[in-house]
Amino acid sequence: MKQTLVLAPVIMIIFILFGGIYSFIVFVFIAAFALLPPIIFKYSIYPERALYFFFIIWISIPKNIRRVPFVGLFDLPGISYFDIIQTLAVLHIIILLLITKRRVLIPKNIWSLIYLFFFTILVSTIFGVIKYYYSYQSFPSQLLLGNIVEDFINPFYGLIILLGLFTFITQYSQVEKIIKIFAISGILILLDYFIFDFLGLFKFLLIWVSQGGRHKGFFFGDYMANGLFGVITSFAMAYFILKNKKNYLLPFLLLMLFPIQATYERTVYIAYFTGLITFALIYFQKVKTKYKVFLFFFLIIASLIFIYNASSFNDSLNSFYAGNVRKTDFTDSQSFYSRLAAWFRSFDVFVYLFPFGTGEGLSQQYLNAHFIPQLTGGLINQKSYVMYSSLISGVKTTKAHNIFVHYVSEHGLLGLITIYIFIKTILRNYSFSKKLMNKHDQVLFRAMVYAMIFGLGAYYMVESAERLYFLYSMLLFFSVFMLYVPKNTT
Repeated sequence: MKQTLVLAPVIMIIFILFGGIYSFIVFVFIAAFALLPPIIFKYSIYPERALYFFFIIWISIPKNIRRVPFVGLFDLPGISYFDIIQTLAVLHIIILLLITKRRVLIPKNIWSLIYLFFFTILVSTIFGVIKYYYSYQSFPSQLLLGNIVEDFINPFYGLIILLGLFTFITQYSQVEKIIKIFAISGILILLDYFIFDFLGLFKFLLIWVSQGGRHKGFFFGDYMANGLFGVITSFAMAYFILKNKKNYLLPFLLLMLFPIQATYERTVYIAYFTGLITFALIYFQKVKTKYKVFLFFFLIIASLIFIYNASSFNDSLNSFYAGNVRKTDFTDSQSFYSRLAAWFRSFDVFVYLFPFGTGEGLSQQYLNAHFIPQLTGGLINQKSYVMYSSLISGVKTTKAHNIFVHYVSEHGLLGLITIYIFIKTILRNYSFSKKLMNKHDQVLFRAMVYAMIFGLGAYYMVESAERLYFLYSMLLFFSVFMLYVPKNTT
């Protein structure tokens, strides 16, 4: 498995070096990131630092920059400097996995899931690319090819991160360092929002931080990713505040609503409040009454912010949530019907390409394919059919807006089985951990992990644009970790 996975970053590096146009200085920059981190951070002695470095670059390196001052332009459509640095960071991890003598302690059911996932991505994408060629009688354009290569490689990056976590992260203190990185990310997201959006400083960077009036963030470069990380990092910060008994800092978490609000993305609110309710249900059932009172007032204050921001609740939704960006459609239900159309069209694609699917990253192309029969067109209402017909005609382009539907349409029958086993594993770990995690910090850790998991799950019920496989790997690892090392917590 490890010997095969090393091909993922190697293929990406070959694609970057031979597909891109760059200067000698850019090449030196790439070589420096390949050679220096292992030396500076002493990976040979502390291999877990390679994982820390990976998570650090994810929260600190802007995602869409293709020109670096004093270094130059890396010209390859679909590939940014972050993609290069991420690939090198993953290469370090897989090399450490190949040379380590540590025993990898992975439960059998997780090994089965890993092999199934690996086989699913590989088979469906190979068949998908072949099918794409015979369907369109051409190879993808350069931009689409860059995205396909990146999309194809990212799931394998997720597997490498998962193997690295199980191999090198064996102590609770190491897990807490990863959580701390995400907590720091939350602080960076807040600073990002107040500097660029609230105060309006450095307007010459507006193209990097704003997308159609929505705050996409300096570091993440996408308003959906910025909002999603705002949710995840909120619970990481809550973990350290409660663990260190700095309860007076809990209102600080309300501030995270502001960068979330600046995305003007409804699904992020769904994720935030689903996670918050999950956190409360798990954690506050084990703590003193005074914390339950705080939770009550926290929810009351949050509600008052929304309700009294305007003269009515509906106006509040429009003005606070939507600002001047989505005044007309934030409380409109049409987007739900449009998503419903995408889900039904994805089912058409699933049936047409059964059992293999489109392959990783190609489902959006097939949603617009006129040659795929309209199997579900007669089952949807008129509001949804407008979008459904627009997809078929190519007037509209979109993704499935549901990561589960999206994944199954791309990976067919194997994808359906993988999704089922993944969800079953998460829920099984949730049930078992309830019996094992009884002490304060254990319950707190469990509350944080499942707040992140269920928050993401709610988000991905209506979104599919941001597929962060490394994040799913981390949360799956956390859910397994708490079953085997509760003794490492207090």
